[in-house]
Amino acid sequence: QVEDGRYSYQLLGEDEAGNRVTLTQENIRVDREKPGVSLSANRRAFSPNESGVRDTVSFETSLPDAVEPMEWTFSVLDADDRNVTSESGGAPVPEQITFAGTSEGDPLPEGSYRGHLEVVFVNGVVEEALSRPVTLDVTPPSVAVSLDLDQFSPEGDEDHRRLTIRQESSDAIHWRGRIIPKDEDESILSRTWEDELAEDFSWNGQTESGENATSGHYRYVLTARDRAGNSATVESEPFLLEREGPSLDVAIDPVPFNPAAEEEEELLFTVDASDRTGIEHWAVTIRDPEGNRFARIEGDGEPADAIAWDGRGDEGELPESLRDYAATVTVTNTVGNRSSTERTIPIGLRVDVDDAGNARLRVTGIRFAPFEAEFLDLDDPEVVENNRETLDTVAEYLAEFPDQDVRIEGHAVHIFFAEERARREQEEVLLPLSEDRALAIKDALVERGIAEERLSVEGFGGSEPVVPHDDMENRWRNRRVEFVLVN
Repeated sequence: QVEDGRYSYQLLGEDEAGNRVTLTQENIRVDREKPGVSLSANRRAFSPNESGVRDTVSFETSLPDAVEPMEWTFSVLDADDRNVTSESGGAPVPEQITFAGTSEGDPLPEGSYRGHLEVVFVNGVVEEALSRPVTLDVTPPSVAVSLDLDQFSPEGDEDHRRLTIRQESSDAIHWRGRIIPKDEDESILSRTWEDELAEDFSWNGQTESGENATSGHYRYVLTARDRAGNSATVESEPFLLEREGPSLDVAIDPVPFNPAAEEEEELLFTVDASDRTGIEHWAVTIRDPEGNRFARIEGDGEPADAIAWDGRGDEGELPESLRDYAATVTVTNTVGNRSSTERTIPIGLRVDVDDAGNARLRVTGIRFAPFEAEFLDLDDPEVVENNRETLDTVAEYLAEFPDQDVRIEGHAVHIFFAEERARREQEEVLLPLSEDRALAIKDALVERGIAEERLSVEGFGGSEPVVPHDDMENRWRNRRVEFVLVN
């Protein structure tokens, strides 16, 4: 037995007459080698649905260079090893054979398939190779989304600051979620997941670059893709991102407002408020001239066309005469965004009647220099102007009753509370100070045409407070001038 290799064969012939002939056959190959053949698929699953994604599978062949093939046959076998399609040819064997999931042009059913390759070599050896199973799958994965809110605001209350998107999917390996403006195609935020989908996706209202998305309607689109390349897309219902508070406009009437004790006059707030999320709550907060809360009216839902205030504070008290109170109207939408606007409520001259039947004007709006009777030579021109206007109003009222005498009373605030110190403060400081201030006001009224003989003065110091002197929020009301029309 000769060894594998290349040989030549020579035949020599001679006839009876002595003629000779030589025949030679060159390049005779002796090859006992059985070449190995392999066949591999480039993917484990494919989806021949003309989507452009994994529509085919390619089977790649591998043969040794040393042995020359003569012919080949490629077949696709189903799970029962039945031949569903085949093709054949002579040398060379294709390096890649594409399978599109069809047999004689007809689509094959879903299932497991394998490639089979048979190669006949020039030495007569026949080799076969079988690929791993490949899944033909044209069923898209399941996917679903739901929202915990239909409107939210990162600037709103705790329950509406983030939108949570719940996601469900099966038979997929890749997902892409996108936040897209309702009537647009380009997403402002995109998230991807591989192998495992997050059950919840929470959005804080920011774009891909970390900027705040603008207010408006958006939608969430989730696309799932399986191993075979099938995909399914689901879209949420539109939801609203609202960063702004409600639109708000407020008018008040009457101005000035004079809620006299014996009258039933009301101040009306005409509130025009609207918001696309809806109004959840409204409130009117009224503060005194020192910024302290005086009264509050509030309610749920849309405010009435006109909100009435009877002029009384939370404790039933009336506002001080000739002072400006501040009203803050606030409306809150259903995602927690607030809008506020402020209006000034000028309080008119209020006339009370004391136990003796005397008309009494209580004025806290005349501001003096500390521990002095000076009320015109002050650093703040607005305070000076307010003092002038207040005295003008008082003088106009007193001029309506020329036959009545007027007692001008000065009242002050204690800053010491211990009994002995308070007594000394009253005698040495507050009584003379309050009388001096009453005298200064008398002179100002005389300048405004009030007959001097009608006017008398008395200083009470801190002996008749409106509120306790240790009521730090409200004791400003004790520092006042009262005008008593004596019967």
